[in-house]
Amino acid sequence: MAQTWHIVLFVLTILLGLNYSVEHLRFSLKAQPHVYMVELYIGTPAKRKYYLVMDTSSDILWMQCKPCIHCWKQTMPIFHPTKESSSFDPIPCNHTLCDLNDPDKKCVKGQCHYNIDYNEGSSSRGVLGSETLGFSSDRSQKDVVRKFVFGCANDNKGFSMPKELSGVFGLDMEPLSLASQLMGPIGGSTGGPYERIREAFRAHFKQLKLRSANHSSFEVCYRVPHKGVKGALPSLTVHFSGGVDYTVAPQNVMEEMEKNIICVGIVGRPNMSVLGEHYQYNHHFSYNCTTSAPYYQRFEQLLYGRALHRHTSQKEIHLVLDTSSDILCMQCKPCIHCWKQSMPIFHPSKESSSFDPTPCNHALCDLNDLDKKYVKGQCHYTIKYGEGSSSRGVLAYETLGFSPDRHEIEFVHKFVFGCANDNRGFSMPKELSGAFGLDMEPLSLPNQLKGDQLGVDSHIACRHSRAIGGSPSRLRFGDEAILKGPHYSVYSPLFPGNLTKYERAKRLYADNIARAQTLRPSLLGLNYSVEHLRPTIKAQPHVYMVEIYIGTPAKRKYYLVMDTASDILWMQCKPCIHCWKQPVPIFHPARESSSFEPIPCNHTLCDLSDPDRKCVKGQCHYTIKYAEGSSSKGLLASETLGFSSDRSQKEFVHKFVFGCANDNRGFSMPKALSGLFGLDMEPLSLASQLTGPTGGRFSYCLPPFTSSRQPPSRLKFGDEAILKGPHVKTIRIIYVPTQPLYYLPLSDVSVAGHRLGFTPKDFALRKDAEGLLRGGVFIDSGSTYTAFRTGGPYERISEAFRAYFKQLKLQPANHSSFEVCYRMPHKGVEGELPGFALHFIGGVDYVVSPQHVIEEMEKNIICVGIVGVPNFSILGEHYQYNHHFSYNVREKLLSFAPADCSRVV
Repeated sequence: MAQTWHIVLFVLTILLGLNYSVEHLRFSLKAQPHVYMVELYIGTPAKRKYYLVMDTSSDILWMQCKPCIHCWKQTMPIFHPTKESSSFDPIPCNHTLCDLNDPDKKCVKGQCHYNIDYNEGSSSRGVLGSETLGFSSDRSQKDVVRKFVFGCANDNKGFSMPKELSGVFGLDMEPLSLASQLMGPIGGSTGGPYERIREAFRAHFKQLKLRSANHSSFEVCYRVPHKGVKGALPSLTVHFSGGVDYTVAPQNVMEEMEKNIICVGIVGRPNMSVLGEHYQYNHHFSYNCTTSAPYYQRFEQLLYGRALHRHTSQKEIHLVLDTSSDILCMQCKPCIHCWKQSMPIFHPSKESSSFDPTPCNHALCDLNDLDKKYVKGQCHYTIKYGEGSSSRGVLAYETLGFSPDRHEIEFVHKFVFGCANDNRGFSMPKELSGAFGLDMEPLSLPNQLKGDQLGVDSHIACRHSRAIGGSPSRLRFGDEAILKGPHYSVYSPLFPGNLTKYERAKRLYADNIARAQTLRPSLLGLNYSVEHLRPTIKAQPHVYMVEIYIGTPAKRKYYLVMDTASDILWMQCKPCIHCWKQPVPIFHPARESSSFEPIPCNHTLCDLSDPDRKCVKGQCHYTIKYAEGSSSKGLLASETLGFSSDRSQKEFVHKFVFGCANDNRGFSMPKALSGLFGLDMEPLSLASQLTGPTGGRFSYCLPPFTSSRQPPSRLKFGDEAILKGPHVKTIRIIYVPTQPLYYLPLSDVSVAGHRLGFTPKDFALRKDAEGLLRGGVFIDSGSTYTAFRTGGPYERISEAFRAYFKQLKLQPANHSSFEVCYRMPHKGVEGELPGFALHFIGGVDYVVSPQHVIEEMEKNIICVGIVGVPNFSILGEHYQYNHHFSYNVREKLLSFAPADCSRVV
């Protein structure tokens, strides 16, 4: 007899469309050999019980459904929703849980279909539908969850399921899993921030002896007696790190609803917390987005219904002010779909001489972004919001005019905005024409204003402020955005217009829920656990290798050179034209992997404007030519990559685009290596492809090579890659869109503690007469030695080392690898060997200890481990020893701290 346990899901009772008692909701969990099964009922009426595999690494709860294309035999009759249930309803393609950006979702005749390919080669396909699920409880009756979205699977291949099982019970963190769907609009497990704050308010109102009330929008509501409340209504204070407090007055904490009901104006939502508009009333906010911390590390700003003026030469236009969106987009003719607005819709081709669509090679047209695409040489965008609305159009230059404190209009020329001609599903007030994005993405107004092309200092232009309320209030920029004085505030009415307080609260509650659904996809959708993703880095003489697995199934491990100065992760693939010999069999995707798929030429990562990409028979091919004459050619394809983790199982990244290299010439690779692991800032690198879930952060710590048996180090991602402590230093990476290496803002160097008197110009990037980029200093984990540009820095640094060794009275020696070499006397060196330091703009120093500055060669010869190269300078692998580096690709920051890398885990 199988034992029965109960798995208790702590979820909350204010769930839209879900009717069950949380404290009694207990799913029966039964054990079979090697598998645990969850018992459930489905449909209306629920005729029979089914058992599904409990799986915390899968998202969808899916089960077999008739009519079957392929189904395994199961003990219970297969569920036939159209014949057995009155509550089954396929979800439409614009449903919030039908993410058509996901390649595993597609729209078929208006219904949302899913596809899951498992690593062992099995697969499940079907339609996503909403249905009523029933579960056992600790009471006599079952508890029912209505409108739950599950996978009705009619095509299931390659499974070897026990006959008792009918499907999979997904419990990971993706939006479709049971765990995520049950979080609902108020989200999370009990004991989280929302629940604790809610209980604190309830405790306060209990003292006031008010009678609780029910309301559809909020949980904490009370009836106000006719004689009023005896006692003070509560305020709310948010305490930030650093001892800073933000206080919300009682009149803004509380919402006055209909029939003498008051509610605490807080709602719960999954995965994030947001400081919304009502709790920003009567506060003046100033943003400085040149700081490294994004808005959401302090507070997330959302503002609905606030009108901002935008002038053209012909009309005044109002846009929604939104600090959580990037693009300034507005309706444009000719319309495919546009809502009705008060003002005539802008028609750029007939009304403006300054309108100019941006080309696809524009810096703000990031074709790595799935929401950007190439259409006839122009850059088009798509924005899909959580509530099912969407905006599409072309990105274009235009002149924007704003009304300042003076009478004349201030103009911003060559501003890139979204000219939106296809806008669906919006319920916009007729006064509004679009959205005014103010987040920190490149397309937002603050970031465009800080560019050099506008002649505005970046630290000044990126500051902006706003006062909530006003008739009207103002957005301010630059020094005008700096708040002064101990308490700066502006009194203003709470809300414009003639809505009642109840109508306003009801509308804003619906907006908040829709907003949560809009923001949620950017925070979820992971098919691996970021905090456990820790690829192994192994040391070999003069090279560091990353261990990976590839394909479905992943048969063996491969090692690739870790290279922060290359983009593509590529590895040798059969059938080979030219491949070097490697100890493990060369990967043969056509024979070994069911998940391998060449990417088409219209894929966002196939940039055909790049001369190193070409389209061959509808597939995207790449070519890489290295400076020393070697080259790699092959096919770009999506595949499943496996990495080591700090848990027993591997972590898999699905649909990763890599280079399947079948023509590799001129390499002298160590035999253990199968390719290259690119980590620069280009779209194809691992760092860029993982930017969404990891926040663009990765870190490593390279221990000096001692033996092949030394313990490996780890690549870390996301929050695990953040360095903390008093010795951590941070510099801003110099970002060059045409060559996105990690360029460093070097201003001077020191030899043995003495600065050499360089200036930033000696290391600056510049273009030569042919327009080629020269100069600059970049960090490179794939270059063994540090190099400085000849014809200037290299010679001066070499002479400084020679002058120091002259004082030590060492005999110069010749060596084929380095210029500055000396013979070590048998009695050793009298005096200290020299250290070396890099001095960055902003006063940040990076110190290399003497044992890493000096290379010990054969026959008692020591050399300074620096080489000279034309055109640029490199901080190489050996000078990175025993420093922990953290890269932030999104914010363009590099942090570092000294460390014993052999002990960093």
